Amino acid sequence: MKKISVFFILLIAVLLSNISFSYENSIIYKINNEIITNYDLKKEANYLKALNPNLKNLNFSELTKLALKSIINEKIKKIELEKNNSLGKDLSNPDLLSIYQNIYRNIGVKNENEFEQYLKKFNISTEWLKMKLEIENLWNNLIFNKYRNQVSIDSEKIRKELKADIELNKKQKKIFLSEILIETASDQDFLRSSKMIQDSIEKIGFNNTANIHSISSSANKGGKIGWIDETSLSPIILNELKGLEKGKYTKPIKIGSNFLILKVEDIEITNIQINFEEALNKRIMNERDKQLDQFSTIFFKRVKKNITIDG
Repeated sequence: MKKISVFFILLIAVLLSNISFSYENSIIYKINNEIITNYDLKKEANYLKALNPNLKNLNFSELTKLALKSIINEKIKKIELEKNNSLGKDLSNPDLLSIYQNIYRNIGVKNENEFEQYLKKFNISTEWLKMKLEIENLWNNLIFNKYRNQVSIDSEKIRKELKADIELNKKQKKIFLSEILIETASDQDFLRSSKMIQDSIEKIGFNNTANIHSISSSANKGGKIGWIDETSLSPIILNELKGLEKGKYTKPIKIGSNFLILKVEDIEITNIQINFEEALNKRIMNERDKQLDQFSTIFFKRVKKNITIDG
């Protein structure tokens, strides 16, 4: 009898293991021929938490929705990129390595070895992460090459504005900014969306709201943009940020058909020593990136229309 009991115990253990394995790997979405399983979703949630520790404050349902949105968007980009790229074969690309280093520095990790150990806590390998970063990097390159000739920048106007800002300010100010970029279809939609975002910020915080609702590429990092020289910001943005203290955020700023909310994470003020041409170049690049982000949103929507999503 003891042998039979042991046999049945082992049999049940194997069956339970198979059931658990099957559940973890069940397909929950199909994006054309790309599949998303429960395991993929769990790993995506771990990835988002690794890059933005504040996400641990989200409940399971909110985190799952965020992870699903993130992975679906990535699959759509991957499908488009694979038309002209062979993914995963150039993970030592210098641009990719620079992005990789910036990620671990932004979360306070000193070097790659330390980052590798950090990622293991989330069951993430460095190679897997680099493959995800490659998709985002190639997508940004695609948008740049596709739309760079449509970017319209008045360099002389920006030069005059920068000169006026430098003459007005005796100190150089750097601001650590986070953003929430929301798409709106009408004035009524703008009012409804801005109220929803305000309620969400009060409930779960600015950065978690950025994770869930922002359409910007910074969403996966809680909306964090990083340190920005005040002189590189447009007059419209500067005016909205004027007088804001650390931890405060702007009212919704209309940007084309979208609206933007910026949060001041930190402020650093030093004696003014500005390299004019460098500051001018940064302001021009910021304007370029803002326009490219708008083109990215438009192109992504166009691609998504031709994608079959089953789930």
